[in-house]
Amino acid sequence: MFEVIILPIIVITVCLISSKIYKRQEKVDKGFAINYFKLSYRRRVVRDLLTLPLLIVCILIIYYLSDWSFKIFTTFSVIILLCYALQLLYNFKMWKKGM
Repeated sequence: MFEVIILPIIVITVCLISSKIYKRQEKVDKGFAINYFKLSYRRRVVRDLLTLPLLIVCILIIYYLSDWSFKIFTTFSVIILLCYALQLLYNFKMWKKGM
């Protein structure tokens, strides 16, 4: 139960801090940047598309290693994929908008 509560809080906190730190800095459009928030929206779209196969593999690994029912696993998978799609759509719109 500890992991279910603490880990998301840590991840959200790190994301919020990183987004504030890199908000006003110049974004990387060529080359490699580890920090997602340092990338331009175009590069974010590229990274999102490149990580899609990894996301699918992770979902399949969770399916085989967990003892969740199929209904719970399907709900979990749909939520994860919906969040991914919304993130990709947002980054694509911002890229085309020119930000």
